[in-house]
Amino acid sequence: MALLSTTFLHCQLRICRRHCGADRLVTSAAPSSIVAVHDLGKIIMVRTKMWRNNDAPARVGPVEGSIMDLRVDSVEPEEASAFASLTFPRYRKFLASGIAESDLFVLGAWVDDRPVGLLIARSSKPDEIVELLSISTHRAHRRRGIASALLDSLEARLAGKPYSRLVTSFTQVAGNEASLAPVLRHKGWSIPVMQMKLFDLSVDAVFTSSWVESVSSGPARFDIRDFDPGQSGDLEVISLENWVPRELAPVKHMYKGLDGAAILTPASFVFYEDDVIAGWHFSHQLDSETIRFSVSYVHPDIQQDLVLLDLWHKAALAARELGYKRIKFGVAAHHRKMLSFCSSFLGPISDRVSLSLSSYRKIHFDDVWA
Repeated sequence: MALLSTTFLHCQLRICRRHCGADRLVTSAAPSSIVAVHDLGKIIMVRTKMWRNNDAPARVGPVEGSIMDLRVDSVEPEEASAFASLTFPRYRKFLASGIAESDLFVLGAWVDDRPVGLLIARSSKPDEIVELLSISTHRAHRRRGIASALLDSLEARLAGKPYSRLVTSFTQVAGNEASLAPVLRHKGWSIPVMQMKLFDLSVDAVFTSSWVESVSSGPARFDIRDFDPGQSGDLEVISLENWVPRELAPVKHMYKGLDGAAILTPASFVFYEDDVIAGWHFSHQLDSETIRFSVSYVHPDIQQDLVLLDLWHKAALAARELGYKRIKFGVAAHHRKMLSFCSSFLGPISDRVSLSLSSYRKIHFDDVWA
């Protein structure tokens, strides 16, 4: 049986002044698509043709086939529950309040009146930046231009307002190109740049690793001690020394995570060389089953001794005793040595390795207003 294929809608958005200053959304689409034009700020309705592969037209002209209705509009508070599964838990609070807050943009996409896509963005007025927090489409409706339509609708709502750029950060499984990145590039965003590499592994994986048998074999002058709040004064002093990267300083992690996550004291340790602090590892709780290895660092002069493996092993032992099942660990892209180290020792035992990417798009409306 021949397969059904959906025409990808390639819309080019431009904003113009027409009819006594009324704002209009104008789109251009492939010949096999029918696009309805509506007033800006109201519903954007796109009707696209579908046909069987062997019936696809060879030239421009009317096409027979079924019709798929794509509607993009603001999500009303009473519709929040229908879209909750399309975004992360931390953003679901915006679904109910977004339409009432001027700095939030909460846009939904419907196909035949069924929710299939969601976009959440938030503006930052002092620097005139709009951050794309979340955009997703239902798995069964991907690669049909829905994400592009959501992005077009967002830009339409920004027209005439003092915003200079759109920015976003998103996660992509390493080696997987079927993600947001191609959509953003198609819509004129910058080439995504890696910010972090993220490792997701089970606690048990540490104990089956190829390196686990080599731990705890360092020189006698090395000593790993349980983290104790009584060490805070010494750690605050160490944080100011030149060999300590500012973002990895213990003072930034020993009380709580950068995101406010609770410190997991039994799985945090301080490393000493000849009774002098020369490294540390801090873990934080993400949920009842998951801990994050938030920061692991030792003095550059002894990094070749693989002390980090000992710190990770002790943290994994503590995590297992506490009943945790998963470990997450992220490394900033600019820490190239650490990135290489983690890729070598954590990569092979991780269930999932992802990349945290960032991209932006400058908003130019000066040349589209008549």
